[in-house]
This record gives sequence, C-alpha cells and structure tokens, in this order.
Amino acid sequence: MVPALTAVDVSWSVADKQILSGVSFNLMPGKMLGLIGPNGAGKSSLLRCLYRYIHPDAGNICLYGTDIFSRPLKMFAREVAVVLQEIPPQADVSVWQLVSTGLTPYKRLFERDSAEDNSAIAAALVQVGLGDKADAALQHLSGGEKQRALIARAIVQKPKLLLLDEPTNHLDIRYQIQILELVKSLGVTVIASIHDLNLASAMCDELLLLNQGEVVAVGAVENVLTEQRLSEVFGVCCEIIRHPQTAKPLIHYFYGYSPIMAGSNGVAQRQMGNAYAHK
Repeated sequence: MVPALTAVDVSWSVADKQILSGVSFNLMPGKMLGLIGPNGAGKSSLLRCLYRYIHPDAGNICLYGTDIFSRPLKMFAREVAVVLQEIPPQADVSVWQLVSTGLTPYKRLFERDSAEDNSAIAAALVQVGLGDKADAALQHLSGGEKQRALIARAIVQKPKLLLLDEPTNHLDIRYQIQILELVKSLGVTVIASIHDLNLASAMCDELLLLNQGEVVAVGAVENVLTEQRLSEVFGVCCEIIRHPQTAKPLIHYFYGYSPIMAGSNGVAQRQMGNAYAHK
C-alpha cells in the first residue's frame, strides 16, 4: 500500500536559523499522526510545509506518491484540508457560509451551490453537532463550536488528508476530547499538532516527536513516549503507566521543580522525580 504522506529529509531555515532539519516520516492511509514536542520545536513549521504555505529548502513531500508541489493548486485544495488554531476575523459570516467555503475547490467562478451541495453542508453541520447553528454568526460561537465549524468545512471539502495545528488550544478539556474524537471518527488520514501528551497518546495511532527542528522519535505511541525520552526532551520527571481504558501510555508528572533544578539536565530532574515517587 502506498503511504498517504511521505516526507524525506525536509529542511527549512529562515534568516540563517535552522527551523527544520532532515525531517522524515511515512503515514499510511486512515491513520492519525500526532505532532508533539516543546514550544518552538518546529511543529507548526512542519505543518506549513505540508500544506504548501512555505516551501522547504530541501527534501521532498509526497501525497500518495506524488510531490505535493507538482500538483495544481485546485487539485491540492481538494485533497488537503487545514484547520488552524485561530479563525481569521470575518464580519457578518454565518456558520453556514463558513462551511460552504469548503466547496470552493470544486466550484467555477461565480458558480452557485446546488441542492446536493446544500445537503452536504447540512449533513456536515449535523455530523459535528452544529445542525441548529447554521444561521448563527461565527463570531458568536464558543471556541469549541468554532473548531467544529472548521471541521465541518473540512468534511464538505472531502480531503484525503486533514491537517490540524493545535485544534484543542484554549479549549476546556471536554471540548478537547470531543474535537479529537470527532476528527478521528472521520476516517481520513490526519496529522495534528497536539500540546497535551496524554491526549495525543489516547487519540493518535502514531506520534512524531520533534525537538529543535529534528525528529527525536516517530512511530507507535508506546515506542515514542518513554520516561527517559520525555526527561531528555521536555526536561520533566514522569512515570508512564497504561491507561485503564485504552491501555495506551498514561503519563504521571512529578512536581517540585526549584529554580535551580529548572536549569539542570534531564538526569538530575529524573532523580528528583524518583525521590518524590518514593516518599
């Protein structure tokens, strides 16, 4: 089977600062990959390369075996949908109008929506739980509702690949879980940057851990999330057990970081965490 997405030695720099360096990974169709790593690790930059907002300095990115930059823009827009953290301010835009923009890659100039299009929009709104919000102003929705509206737009776009940049940022935990469960239920290939490591563990099939623009680990969740690796990359002490529901890694963090310890290495922090664990 051909991978849905393949990245080979993707590198990108700006103003002589290396942001991404030799990033490589494969993702099979229908899988959900979580991008994780500290702030500034390069997660958003990698996503921008994947949806062609920026062109990497080196390397290749292929969607089902074809270089993404060789695909016509309209074709690429049909195949890849993007959900960003923030919604650009749009005056007097209804939820229905926002979701209908997902049909743009399929439309000719000035072509109106058909009855079939309207049915697809209505079905997508019901699917994300916004069937009663079609005429509501986008600016009046809660953060979770806005994210669901953006996902509804992606649904009508019918993409092969869905990219999300921290879709749960600033949301209450209930909405964080709902959004990721909704995304996972769509049955499309997904790449999402996720800040919460336990959410990423529970929801994703695979993880890609970035640090300073480089791949530290990629693959099955249990292989990427290890106590030693989290200590080295995030500088925290933790214990990893199995989640009672999912059997996936569940991270318990230790506390008590003094200002001196905050600047120490992962080994020292791990020793401190072990001391707390045995109290």
